[in-house]
Amino acid sequence: MSAIVRRATGDDVERIYALGTADRVFEVSPAIHFYEKSELEEWVGSPGENVLLVAEESGETVGFLYAKVMSHHWAMLDTFYVAPAWRGRGIAKQMLSFLSEALRQRGLEYISTLCDSSDAELLRHLPRQGFTPRKTYVWHEMFLHHVRQQSAPTAK
Repeated sequence: MSAIVRRATGDDVERIYALGTADRVFEVSPAIHFYEKSELEEWVGSPGENVLLVAEESGETVGFLYAKVMSHHWAMLDTFYVAPAWRGRGIAKQMLSFLSEALRQRGLEYISTLCDSSDAELLRHLPRQGFTPRKTYVWHEMFLHHVRQQSAPTAK
């Protein structure tokens, strides 16, 4: 049986959020565990800038995918997830195929993604889905709420 893959709607936000908060795989850093519900709602509400897909099996949300349209020819695959119990059934391939076709219809030319170099499973599967490694990046981050504004020197 194939999963049903479709664009997410506002009704899917809670189920996507539940998937994301149930698995520590989404932890970007100790300060960020997963997206806020408001971000998911924003993605659903801005389909010209975002592609948020869900995969369903037997009425259950079993995976999702998020890509950000970066320009008229490029999208960035940001998040791509299938619940562990549903892996190995081709759901990831279905979601990537749906995304590829949706972006191709919009005239986009390529999709890129960043991967954790220690995620051997993902790195093994991406080439099978048509992704080719190009460059190695190191993720840097700066939390703005921790950055103190330096006051300008006072004139004497």
